[in-house]
Amino acid sequence: METASPSMTSDPEAALDYRLLWPRVFSPREFAERFRTAHGHAASDMTRDRCMVFSPAPSPRLGYEPARVGSSQWLAGDMVERRDSRWPTIEFVTEGTGTLIVNGTRYALKPNDAFILHPGEHHLYRAGACPVFRKRYVVYWENRRDVEDLFRNLGLARVSHVHLVNDAVKQANRIFDELETLAERKPMGYRRRSSLIAYELALLVADAIESFDEQPVIHPALMRALCFSRDTLGQPVTVADMARAAAVTPQHLIRLFKDALSKRPHEWLEQYRLSQAASLLHGTDMRLEDIADHVGYKDPYYFSIAFKRVTGYSPTKYRAATIRAARQAASAQKEKAPRKTGGKTPAPPSLRAV
Repeated sequence: METASPSMTSDPEAALDYRLLWPRVFSPREFAERFRTAHGHAASDMTRDRCMVFSPAPSPRLGYEPARVGSSQWLAGDMVERRDSRWPTIEFVTEGTGTLIVNGTRYALKPNDAFILHPGEHHLYRAGACPVFRKRYVVYWENRRDVEDLFRNLGLARVSHVHLVNDAVKQANRIFDELETLAERKPMGYRRRSSLIAYELALLVADAIESFDEQPVIHPALMRALCFSRDTLGQPVTVADMARAAAVTPQHLIRLFKDALSKRPHEWLEQYRLSQAASLLHGTDMRLEDIADHVGYKDPYYFSIAFKRVTGYSPTKYRAATIRAARQAASAQKEKAPRKTGGKTPAPPSLRAV
């Protein structure tokens, strides 16, 4: 069951109901007066979600497939509440402040925060006392075991909030740009590429979580093991090596990883190294062999097998798909930009002197 403030909702269906039904109940003038009295601003000032749908139904052949992508612009106090959420969602705050409450736990939202909405939880989020609260979001298909497995394997299943910093912020905006372009244009193969990029978004958030900016408590031994693994990115590392660096037994280290990250040390290490490889495949022109060596895989063939097993794509196809998506996003932005004539943007025809 979902309830939302009539002044704003991030559910397209609820927003549609609000836009269609309220004007039918009241005359246009009475509707405008009642709205201003109730909310302190004109209905015409309202900004709705810009929501784009990828497809009417999920593909049985694709994993991690997004259902829709979009952006929101809320006014102070606008909110949405869901008592039994169904859709896995990742949202990214770009401007303003707000509050997220998940099963009674409160989080303050600020720019560059990412928050995750999980199926089955009771959550509420609202805009704070700011002129505008802007965010971007991607919604994954409901009732998909592959998405549940992805979130669990990446350590996202029990995480609701994380802050992105530095290059991660640029990557997040780039990912949302590419997803919006794919949803809007729907080029050949767009569903497969959108699935790939949605997976990359989950990896990005997982990597931010592992930076522990938002972890209130972490066992010192676990921190030593993680730091050791990052410092030895290109070297062969075993669980025994990590345990020695952490000054604990391998069995104790396994318990620490399972309690804090819901995965075993070797699973986390593989996921971390492959996420670094994914970033290099997208953001550099390094050779596949060099990337494999950089993240600790001395055999490029074994690296390719591991990468495809975890992501569903070979490294070569991953790079090609992300490059195509990036070019399409850049092309879309270029088309939206006003053309310059003599250094000035031409006025609309109706405003030109005759």
